[in-house]
Amino acid sequence: MLYILTENRPKERGNIMAKADNMLAILWLLISRHRMTASELAESLETSVRTIYRYIDSLCASGVPIIAESGHDGGYRLFNKFIETPLFFDTDERKALYYASLFAKQAGYPYEGSLENALQKIKYQMSEDQQKEFSNYTRGFDVVTPAIMKIDDQMLRTIEKAIASCNRLTLHYQKTGSNSPENRQVDPYGIVHWNRKWYLVGYCHLRGENRTFRLDRVEKLEIESFTFNRPENFIATDFFLSWLAPKQNQRNFVPLTIHGNKEAIQYLRHHWQLQYYFVHQTETEIQFLVERESLETYIPGFLFTYGTTIKVIEPISLKKSLTILAQNLTKHYQQD
Repeated sequence: MLYILTENRPKERGNIMAKADNMLAILWLLISRHRMTASELAESLETSVRTIYRYIDSLCASGVPIIAESGHDGGYRLFNKFIETPLFFDTDERKALYYASLFAKQAGYPYEGSLENALQKIKYQMSEDQQKEFSNYTRGFDVVTPAIMKIDDQMLRTIEKAIASCNRLTLHYQKTGSNSPENRQVDPYGIVHWNRKWYLVGYCHLRGENRTFRLDRVEKLEIESFTFNRPENFIATDFFLSWLAPKQNQRNFVPLTIHGNKEAIQYLRHHWQLQYYFVHQTETEIQFLVERESLETYIPGFLFTYGTTIKVIEPISLKKSLTILAQNLTKHYQQD
């Protein structure tokens, strides 16, 4: 409900403010006394029982869970969980929500408008002093990440709806290396955001097993009338991580041992390109078990950026690759 207040209507403004004050008073009375009758509320607020009924209706319409109980010990009371949960946010909670919103935006959160509306509702509850304090904390905090994969809001809403209602999806999916999109019938189980990309996890009827689908490769999708039974205790994130982790029994793996300073070792331990290959770590040394193919593709260039903060101990082939990279870079600049 939107009220437009002007100086030309002081009486209307006064009525609105009085109603808001009385509704808030009813709320705090029910919180402090747990249960009160309409007569008791009317006496406390010095108004009529009929007016109390109108206030109670307005509070219920705004989402406050007020329970009316009849009988000798009856009256109005608030739902227990509403009492246990603070009605307003403290400073740390407001900061946490604001910081979380920044991370969400940088991760490619598609509902930015809804996020802004939620933050505005929080700001509306603040006094002038609280807003000043909030601004002092938040003006020095920001999040910067590399470019992210954008996702269409409507696509995500359709997938969310299909997951919630257990409806099958038809994906027009552009597989890597394919010249044209394929139609995939998928029972959607969940959506995962990882490494600045969005993935759909679900059962693929074409392959006859659970699969992951990158949403930037979905050209379009339709929600079907067919419904499915979601597997019990299925967690999309767990499946995604198991899919992401290397299948050591199916691939050719070799040990990768690196010596370096403590900070560099910690970065390597948690870097997304290596964390699922981790085997062992000390303060100045770390070991991975990596695919032989990766030693010939991205790992040399990736480790080269660490410069002299690290030193590869094994395999010898990787040490040779890094030596060649350094020699080529030297030659490149000596040509000038």
